[in-house]
Amino acid sequence: MTCMLFAIFDRVDETQEKARLLRRLCAAGMIEIYSLAVITKDNHGSVTVKQGGDCGCVGAVLGIIFGSLMGLPGGLIGFAGGAMAGALVGWWVDLKTIGVAAEIANSAANFLSPGQSALVTEMDDESQRLDTHLV
Repeated sequence: MTCMLFAIFDRVDETQEKARLLRRLCAAGMIEIYSLAVITKDNHGSVTVKQGGDCGCVGAVLGIIFGSLMGLPGGLIGFAGGAMAGALVGWWVDLKTIGVAAEIANSAANFLSPGQSALVTEMDDESQRLDTHLV
């Protein structure tokens, strides 16, 4: 079963930090995130939506590092193969967290005042049972 998390923040950097926290918890296997978006309304009322797939390539970089270390005992070919395999797996993990549907993002933007931002995510309802404060 899934649940939606919607949190409004007064600062964009705080919202982005919470999104990074959720991504780290997901990468560590502590929660299961199905979609993620950071929605920002500037002082002029213009809305920007940064979807989950737009957040960078952290998984790919970590995959290269761990994959190359695991392939190191196999020599140069193992090192290169491990780095490539790790990058592909990490890239796939990064893409796994996709964005929220457009109608949900538009509805969430209606709750924002100019200068505010929101974090919208869909996650497995078992994730709510963490001892960690998500937001």
